Amino acid sequence: MLKDLNTPVAASRKKKWPRIVLIIVAVMVMLVGTGMLYQFLAVKQDQAHYPPTGQLLSINGHQMHMYSIGEGAPAIVLGAGLGTPSPYVDFYPLYTELAKHTRVIVYEKAGYGWSEPTDRTPDIDTVTDELHEMLKQAGVSPPYIMVGHSLASLEAIHYAQKYKSETAGVVLLDGGNPDFYKNNKLTWQQTLSMFAIRLATNIGLVRTLSINHDIANFITTIEEGYGEQLPSQLKQLSLAMTLKNVYNPMIMEELDHSIDNASKVSAAGHIGNIPLLIFTAGRATLPEWVTSQQNLTNWSTQSTQFVLQNAGHYVHHHNPDTINEQLIKLVQQLKRHANPS
Repeated sequence: MLKDLNTPVAASRKKKWPRIVLIIVAVMVMLVGTGMLYQFLAVKQDQAHYPPTGQLLSINGHQMHMYSIGEGAPAIVLGAGLGTPSPYVDFYPLYTELAKHTRVIVYEKAGYGWSEPTDRTPDIDTVTDELHEMLKQAGVSPPYIMVGHSLASLEAIHYAQKYKSETAGVVLLDGGNPDFYKNNKLTWQQTLSMFAIRLATNIGLVRTLSINHDIANFITTIEEGYGEQLPSQLKQLSLAMTLKNVYNPMIMEELDHSIDNASKVSAAGHIGNIPLLIFTAGRATLPEWVTSQQNLTNWSTQSTQFVLQNAGHYVHHHNPDTINEQLIKLVQQLKRHANPS
């Protein structure tokens, strides 16, 4: 026998469903709101607990952070790759040793580390000019050895293109060839993954999960072997910076401009006789990347490539000794040329 769907009981159930859905939506909104508030307050707490280690400089109306250590010339200027939450932490394996021989600068672009986000467009000329102004305001005299990891290769090369007289050398830490980047577009799956990670961070989910020690280590270990030389306090800072900066709007916009930026750097041409050191990750498996790394040697008439066989993309965490050794040699060579006996 079929039930009559128009009975008082059935009608009552129909009326309850909208209420149930409304309650579920209200609970979800409350949870998300609570998570966002938790994330906001925790970021403020972290900012108070971890004050900037270097200078905050007013550049184009926003505060940008620059860390300086050591003395001497030429200064080594370190630029972090796309999305690195804390360049100050990331370059620890390099500046702790290099600072014994010359002045070392770690600069943080808008939205990175302690630098404020901004609404300016992250085109390569703006990023390079802001770096130029940062160095000027901080009283760091040229010439510089410009070092770029990953996508920051565009900044290091473009600085040499725009300010050739101020550039004593260019060093790329598994830095991409502009000719590679201008043809490299993220898949929608990669973009969706980044968006999902940022959303989960904004609503406090990632921070909540990071209370677990193993998950915290997973979050801050960018790749196998990363961060093994970091002291515990820097690992804690790395987590705080990751929970604040991961895939923020500035970083995503920089990614959106990467093809245009690479095309502009590629069109500006090679850097002539400026010394160029290329450190390539030996674990790289993408054939196009391997070939483009070899082709980077054509970007200067004084170029040398070092393939670090057991290194991943963050080569300065896998083979810092080799990189430091070659950078110190370059510093000493440039000093001899500047002061011939």
